[in-house]
Amino acid sequence: MSRCSLQTGINVELTELGYDELYRTAEQISQDSPYDLIRLDLLWLSDLGKQLFSPLNMDSPELKTIVSEFSPNISDEYFKIGKTVYALPFDPSVQMLYYRTDLFEDVKIKREFYERHRRQLTVPQSIEEYCEVARFFTRKYNPNSPTDFGATLVFGAELTAACDYLPWFMAHGGKIFDKHGRVMINTPAAKKALENYIDMFNYTERTPNMWWRKALENFALGNTALVSSFSNHASRMVLGQGSKVVGKIGFAAIPGGHPLLGGGVVGISKDSKKYEECVQVLKWIYQANISSIIAYLGGNSPCQNVYENEDLQTLYPWIKGIDDGLGIGRRRNENRRNPKFSDLKYETILGAAVRNVAMGVADIDTALKEAQGLLDHEFNE
Repeated sequence: MSRCSLQTGINVELTELGYDELYRTAEQISQDSPYDLIRLDLLWLSDLGKQLFSPLNMDSPELKTIVSEFSPNISDEYFKIGKTVYALPFDPSVQMLYYRTDLFEDVKIKREFYERHRRQLTVPQSIEEYCEVARFFTRKYNPNSPTDFGATLVFGAELTAACDYLPWFMAHGGKIFDKHGRVMINTPAAKKALENYIDMFNYTERTPNMWWRKALENFALGNTALVSSFSNHASRMVLGQGSKVVGKIGFAAIPGGHPLLGGGVVGISKDSKKYEECVQVLKWIYQANISSIIAYLGGNSPCQNVYENEDLQTLYPWIKGIDDGLGIGRRRNENRRNPKFSDLKYETILGAAVRNVAMGVADIDTALKEAQGLLDHEFNE
């Protein structure tokens, strides 16, 4: 941030924390923060935003200028708690599907797929197509497959498991709340989605994967034909050492059409005595040349210029897909009939159930029943 200090005249000091430590620190400083600007994971905004952030005056010329640079596809989820703006999108991301274009365009492979399935090999759009294509590219089920595995799942931690599963749940018509505002997971849609998810496990390397980094590394090394991941991790496919897929990466909306939003938000601490200085630093971060540099280095930005940059599109072809995905993705949930609801607690309980089933600790019916009991205790009583 030395360049920021030079250009704004404001001394900027950074504290960098890991994911879990950042959450613990944010909880601890909610009553008295020593920081002026704070980045939070989007998932945490509903729980911690009001405790940490000062509401932003969106009528101010400075903030109007900043927001005018953002892609119009950026969701209000990155800004608001209720109807009040508390934060700005910092590094928004969205789940996307990445695939090997050289495989999907190979005439011999396409012919074999047609002979097996009597349809053309296309990038999967539905969950059923996703499983079918992943099976085809798994050598255990197709000795002619050019890859060891069709896809990769990420369920080694509770939150990653929830993120990996939720698009399947929503693709099957799953709803978090019933008509009374009760949080429900022991439902036919949840069961069917989990059955499909576990079926996909057969077409993977059968390891839990704690984070998306390993999944993308496997894809980059040519071990898998498809991978779904949040876009803020995708640069690893081309920047990682030994990548075999540079120039061969296609992208599409996640199968089922219900991607989760991710990344983070930034807000001004309610305890800060330097509101105007914070706004100046934010203006610096969001200016075109800085947002472009962040993107070149593999980061994400909400600024429209990033998604229109042809050089960036050459380096990271999926850039345009990120912008489109941000327009259809969702993450945070609110329900007036259930004010106790917490996205973080919900995903933690759900993810534990998914992980237990995937690792053989519990069957689907037992896992969903136990998860429902925990959700009832947290939100429905």
